[in-house]
Amino acid sequence: MIIVVFLVILLAASLFVLFDNDDGVESEYSIWQNRIENFATGLAVNNGKVYIIDISGNICSYGTEYGNKNWQGSIGAYWGEGVTASNSMVYGGKAAGEVGAIDSKSGQFKWSAHTQHDSTWDNKAPSNITVLENRLYITAYSFNVFNATTGELLWEYEKSYGQGKNVTAPNSLIGWAFEENRVFAVAGVIFDGYYICRLNPNTGTIIWSVRISDYIPGPPTLYKGQVILTNGTGTQTEVISLNENTGALLWSYNVGESVINPTTTINNLLLFETNKGNVYAINMSNGKQAWKTYIDNDNIISFVNSDRPLKGCSVQIDTQNRRAIAGFAVKTQLGAFVQEETDEYVGFLCSLDLDNGSIVWARQFSGSGEAGHLNADFYFAMSENNVFLSTEFNDFWILDKSTGEMLEQQQFEHYILPPVADGEKVYVAADLHLVAFK
Repeated sequence: MIIVVFLVILLAASLFVLFDNDDGVESEYSIWQNRIENFATGLAVNNGKVYIIDISGNICSYGTEYGNKNWQGSIGAYWGEGVTASNSMVYGGKAAGEVGAIDSKSGQFKWSAHTQHDSTWDNKAPSNITVLENRLYITAYSFNVFNATTGELLWEYEKSYGQGKNVTAPNSLIGWAFEENRVFAVAGVIFDGYYICRLNPNTGTIIWSVRISDYIPGPPTLYKGQVILTNGTGTQTEVISLNENTGALLWSYNVGESVINPTTTINNLLLFETNKGNVYAINMSNGKQAWKTYIDNDNIISFVNSDRPLKGCSVQIDTQNRRAIAGFAVKTQLGAFVQEETDEYVGFLCSLDLDNGSIVWARQFSGSGEAGHLNADFYFAMSENNVFLSTEFNDFWILDKSTGEMLEQQQFEHYILPPVADGEKVYVAADLHLVAFK
């Protein structure tokens, strides 16, 4: 009997190398790991350093090579969340739409940048913090731009519900910054609609604007002078390309399906997923379809309803193998209807040949999650050889990037942040561990 039990345990261990949360993460793919004091609410990598922030606004710096702790500083916050860095400063979000800045070498607190907020934003950190060309862009209740070194406000668009606004002075504006001092935004005007705009990065004035049919929740895609937008709501299912200097229409493509994820570009191809289980590749020189592949062979979309939204795993490019990796996930049942009172979900990742869209491999994953995670998402990042998949249900997998083989699996007790890739490594903050993987 003892021998049988031993063999069962040995067989289970051979399927997956499991991580031990108490003694550290035991994985043949980890390079180093550090135990952290508090649960991380943000993770970023820049210039040979890894940064994490916790809910109290404590920010820690670690070296990327060996995981050595450089310093611990604080932005003096509650509801601290989200961290990003330049070569000289580290920025963390905190309540009431503020961002605190810390010296990246010493960990010394420098200043705070304040944005507009109302009562519903009193306990919210900014939803996006971006630093480019010595400008700090903050998306909160308003859209603000600061000098990234001094914290001086350069310009802002505050939200207003008053009438009499127009596209040059809209009721709302949410912007996104790109390299080479390019800023684009979606502006909303009451009783008029929405516009895609290009802004002057120094003053915030609108250079050009084009009326669009519906609000776009995420940033456009830029590629060789094109601004590419996707309308995936209601009956509007077009992908359009505008000249980034003038706003003139270059081409449009009617997908006929809702685009559910941000688009990805590679070798003149625009790739995206749709709510019908397809991955599209569009030729960006003329807006024509290069290929289209149905990837939901397990028919998980059949589970989708108002309580079970379809979640896409944003398309990413496997440059080593000239492939695109994509996937979907959805809940299969809700906790209210099962005895254990937990949700169950199922999803898959697949690897597609970039030349013709053929499926090279597909791998299903599934698990149980707490009923409170109704909006939980799925994330993955890639190192040179592997794919690291995480869910907001605290599950984590490592897959071989070439074959899709499932290498390791873990379910953490409390949480896991989306993995972050930098060079040949991927960094993960989960429970009270910060880990670098190869």
